Amino acid sequence: MTQEAGGSCPSPRDVPRTDRLYAITRADLSAGLRAAQVGHVLIAWVLKHGEPCENLVVLQVPSRFALEELEKRLAGRVEPFHEPDLGGQLTAIAAGPECWREVSAIGLMR
Repeated sequence: MTQEAGGSCPSPRDVPRTDRLYAITRADLSAGLRAAQVGHVLIAWVLKHGEPCENLVVLQVPSRFALEELEKRLAGRVEPFHEPDLGGQLTAIAAGPECWREVSAIGLMR
């Protein structure tokens, strides 16, 4: 993403929705683990779909249950990542630009 005059990045609302790749992880994981899961799921996305969108939006849902429910709602349109070190738990999903409506109310990862 390029910077606008004055050194600020454009707001996600200013980027066309068709240019976004969404990585969604769980807020109930530690910050370091969340970051790692985002990396894992993005690698999985690229290996399956090729070059990702230019803009990445990283979101978080509150729990494993919430992520599992989101994966079900987006069935067939997401790339999941299951962490082997956590017994194969679903820890992140990546969703393409076509999922923007379904993910628009999810908060940014903190």
